[in-house]
Amino acid sequence: MRSTKGSPEAALFRFLSFILTRMLPENFTDLIKCSFDEFVTFLFERPVPSGESSFAEVARSGETDKWNPWYYDSHVSFDPFCLCDHYSRLFS
Repeated sequence: MRSTKGSPEAALFRFLSFILTRMLPENFTDLIKCSFDEFVTFLFERPVPSGESSFAEVARSGETDKWNPWYYDSHVSFDPFCLCDHYSRLFS
């Protein structure tokens, strides 16, 4: 009888995990098992656009196509139920 550890499914999972971890973009963030504090840090620990790079200035000049906020280029894996709980806690 085969053990679960040596099953074809387990081998495929290990192989895909190995490949995917080497293919992830530099700006990839894994929020699948993040704590509330890690979630808040992910959202808010970054510079706030101001001056010419603020959306208000970009919109005023009519060049909204130049607006490129950090989240446009973010690659994130997450658990939707976990993040829903975190957002609920954040805004309660």
